[in-house]
Amino acid sequence: MTYTGIFRYESVFLTPPVAMTIGEPVGNDEVVRRVRERFDGDDRDFRAVQRGLARSFGSCGTEVRYLDPEGNGKIALSAAEAGRRCLDAAGLPGDAVDVLIYGGITRAFYEPATAAEVAARLGLERVAAFDVTCACCGFLQALDAAATYLSAHPALETVLCCTAEVPNNQIGYDIATLLELQTRSAALTLGSGAAACLVTRHRLAGASFRLHSTRTQTAPAHWRTCVAPQDGSLTSDSVKLFEIAKIEVPRAIREHVAEAGWPLESLRQVISHQPGDHFLEVLGQLAGVAPEAWLAIHGRYGNVATASVALALQDYLEASPPTSGDRFLLMVPGGGFSVVTAAVEWLEAGPAAGSASGRS
Repeated sequence: MTYTGIFRYESVFLTPPVAMTIGEPVGNDEVVRRVRERFDGDDRDFRAVQRGLARSFGSCGTEVRYLDPEGNGKIALSAAEAGRRCLDAAGLPGDAVDVLIYGGITRAFYEPATAAEVAARLGLERVAAFDVTCACCGFLQALDAAATYLSAHPALETVLCCTAEVPNNQIGYDIATLLELQTRSAALTLGSGAAACLVTRHRLAGASFRLHSTRTQTAPAHWRTCVAPQDGSLTSDSVKLFEIAKIEVPRAIREHVAEAGWPLESLRQVISHQPGDHFLEVLGQLAGVAPEAWLAIHGRYGNVATASVALALQDYLEASPPTSGDRFLLMVPGGGFSVVTAAVEWLEAGPAAGSASGRS
């Protein structure tokens, strides 16, 4: 029987994420215009599609998403910029990084690893660099992999996790019928963004999170529910995906906090991936999370896939500064159908423990 429990960590810390948008804001009217431009029919036929788009955007709370016409050329460049800002915020030089993990969905190449290009753009001369991929869970899965690496290799001190989503190739505006809209409207909420976070063996001088535990679980029978093929746009059976999520996401939250020994009401906030406001509202109710402890920011950025959870956490920390000991659960559902969770505890700024100033 597959183990579905949590993995605990004794001494692993996370810096607050650095997250950013990529490109320019694009509103719903512009997206509708692009769909109309490719629509093979008259205005009367298009009105049904337009009403369907309005319902989809209304349910998700979609108002704006950021898109960049340069597409693939911005992926590693943006991940490296997020990584550079993250290192600067922590006061660390690039040569402090022992491992670099890229967790994004979008990539310009199948080979080499995007992490290798990111490392080169950061000026790193020697580093272990590789990618992990787990749909929208990728960035959180990268943090999990980083914590595992630190636990397994005592000589390692610092891992830089990064991601960038520039989903130009996954967005299809050529929607001809309402039937197509049912599986392709989700792609029209996608946005671009990048994020980075340091995972360290020792606590750094600034405020940070202590990583308590992680959990990863996949229900693979549902792998076809959301698919982004190599040569086409994203398709998602949103209705079926929602039904699966209503089972798997509350279960993942309840099981993680129960095994961690954290009462659900002790969580200051559940920081989630942001596929849509209605999606989050229903899942929060089913999980028993108080509405004020369940942040929804989809309207600000759209669905930024792997970077969504970092954008949400960054926004929350800026708007509602936590106090030492506050507990958070990071949670990302993704295609597969997978759910990755991480339980973290906020630590206010204090003296650094150990050293991560650079490789000797």
